[in-house]
Amino acid sequence: MGTEAYLFFFSGDRAGWEDLESHPTWDDDYEYRRKINYVTINGFFLPEPEKVPPCYGDIYYVPTDDLDKPVLAWCWEHERQDFLFLKKGLVHLQKDHAIEHHKALILKKG
Repeated sequence: MGTEAYLFFFSGDRAGWEDLESHPTWDDDYEYRRKINYVTINGFFLPEPEKVPPCYGDIYYVPTDDLDKPVLAWCWEHERQDFLFLKKGLVHLQKDHAIEHHKALILKKG
């Protein structure tokens, strides 16, 4: 998907996804949220892992291939391990996204 960014807006009778080609103008009468990008991992369509480091101190989630511990929570501290997870495409800011990634790892494993 590259570097495209999309923003969902909703207000009354008007809603939809807008391509952000420049800095958006915020309207207090609208609710906004970022569109989730999806990728295919091991044949499964799931939310894209993070590509840029989270902010220092942010909690992030890493999927595992362990049935007993499907997801591990970590605190981003700019440590070697943090960057290794990021490089491997395992960093998710939402636990449910990491759980979906875990399922793809488990089902691939067989």
